[in-house]
Amino acid sequence: MKYCSHCGSQVADEAVICPNCGCKVEGGSSSNGSYSGISIVGFVLAFIMPIIGLIVSIVARNNAKRDGDTKSAGFAKAGIIISACLIAFAVLIYVIVFIGIIAAAGAAV
Repeated sequence: MKYCSHCGSQVADEAVICPNCGCKVEGGSSSNGSYSGISIVGFVLAFIMPIIGLIVSIVARNNAKRDGDTKSAGFAKAGIIISACLIAFAVLIYVIVFIGIIAAAGAAV
């Protein structure tokens, strides 16, 4: 048996909603071992389109935290980190290329 984090009453292990107060029981949506669909989409998009992946992962993390789904929140956080790293890497590459173009143009004059 587990306890409701909102009212403190005892709740069955497989319960998703507290029968006493009607609030969502912590870990109820992640107890089946799967991730939310939006957190998976955000994670995948982090590799393909990092900016969109970042946005979707942030939305997924906020939804998962609101629902008490720590597993999906962690997966969405991974999508956020990967997106941010890939965006930073792309910006760094663009800056290096831009500085190279400026240097080459200065050397040609």
